[in-house]
This record gives sequence, structure tokens and C-alpha cells, in this order.
Amino acid sequence: MKKNELLLDKLSLPQNHPLYIAMQAYKATEKEIHIDDLIKRVQRKRRSINSLSDEARILKAVGILIHLGKLKYYKGFIYRDAT
Repeated sequence: MKKNELLLDKLSLPQNHPLYIAMQAYKATEKEIHIDDLIKRVQRKRRSINSLSDEARILKAVGILIHLGKLKYYKGFIYRDAT
């Protein structure tokens, strides 16, 4: 992810910001959930069903959370960190 993608400019919508989507994905994650179910759950919450660009945003947000150490990934399942 590029540094300027994390910055919020005047033209972008706040609900499409990667960190805001990451927050929604983190809240939707319980102890363990399959990645496809997590995408569907976040899309339902965002009210944007069948949007490929939105699915890519959610995957990017989950990648941010995995990189930050908040979520863990193993064989298609996303795990919430115990700490």
C-alpha cells in the first residue's frame, strides 16, 4: 500500500478510506471466520452487495490488519488476535 493511499484527501469519501474499512472488518471478526464470510458481512454492513471494487477494498483492509498484527490468517480463515 502506498503512503498516499492512507491519507484522506478532499475528494475521497470517508467510508471508502482503507483504515475505516479495516475498522469495520475488525469489528465484524469474531474469534474465527472464513474470509468469504467476512467479506459478505462487511459488504452487508456497508450496503454494497456484489461490488468487486468494494471487495478489493475489504481485502486490502484485512491485509492492513494482518500486517499490523491485529488479525491472523491461516488457510482461508481469519483469526482475531487474543491481545
